[in-house]
Amino acid sequence: MEPFVLTLAENIHIDVVPAHLNGKDLVYHLFIDGKAHGCLIPYIDDNAQLAWRTDDNIDQVLVQTIGRMIDHYEQFDS
Repeated sequence: MEPFVLTLAENIHIDVVPAHLNGKDLVYHLFIDGKAHGCLIPYIDDNAQLAWRTDDNIDQVLVQTIGRMIDHYEQFDS
């Protein structure tokens, strides 16, 4: 699990650092311009689909968009 960079827009690059929360649950810490902006937590929803949540103040549309980008990166680019 190495850190990687996602490009949200032409001038918005998000550094993503995967980590294990409390030694077990996977989380993705987000950094923009070196500043922490919270973390995303993948989980399986009631329909057995991958979903994303956060305990931080991040708009849910962004949570889902960045979550899909992380999933795509993990599946195809890592």
